[in-house]
Amino acid sequence: MSIEDIYREAAREGPPGSGPERKGRDRPSWSVPRTAVTVVVLLLIVGTVFWWSAPEPRDPKWWEPEGQKKLASPSKTPPIDLDSTDRALDVLADWQRLSWSEKREATRQIDKVFALGGTDYVVYVETNRDMIREHLKKRKRDEMVRRAAAESRLDGLSTDR
Repeated sequence: MSIEDIYREAAREGPPGSGPERKGRDRPSWSVPRTAVTVVVLLLIVGTVFWWSAPEPRDPKWWEPEGQKKLASPSKTPPIDLDSTDRALDVLADWQRLSWSEKREATRQIDKVFALGGTDYVVYVETNRDMIREHLKKRKRDEMVRRAAAESRLDGLSTDR
């Protein structure tokens, strides 16, 4: 096949009855209202996808003034069991000496007090042991401060009578 044959094939007219020869036998294959509705629907879909994929408004960065205020404000954490926390801290302190099966059992103890999840995996605890220990120490310290404040408040109420 030569180039001229390919060009002739591509330049051939369409099927019989197309164009002005149709003379109103069938409706055209497209219409303005249908096209307008299709465009509007597609724009709505694209807008919805962008809306769903947009990032959530984030908290202020810690170095920004609002972030500093948020860091300075005391966080409200639920009360924790100090005995379970002490056991979890002891387990984390002896983590290197534990066997694999003991570590699996220890993860259950840690998971009871470490409410952020992931501690049911030995490898996770192995990797993040120091971070978990620091978090539990902070929670324990906060709980002790909260209990001391509650006791002093109760003592203040009992001496007022």
